[in-house]
Amino acid sequence: MKKSKTIKFNPQDEKIIHIFAELGMPKNLAKTLMYISQVDECRSAEIEHGTNLRQPEVSIAMQQLQKKG
Repeated sequence: MKKSKTIKFNPQDEKIIHIFAELGMPKNLAKTLMYISQVDECRSAEIEHGTNLRQPEVSIAMQQLQKKG
């Protein structure tokens, strides 16, 4: 089984997440979007670990992103 590499946010990423939140985007959605924008593919468990979100929060964020296309 291939081991995946989980990313961690740097200060610039945190700043962008903060800006998205100030513009009205839910913070969990902003974190999820930032994470998936930096990887080619990932599993929800990797998003959870990299964003410090719980599984239901990641699932809701992914559903919102899917609705938005």
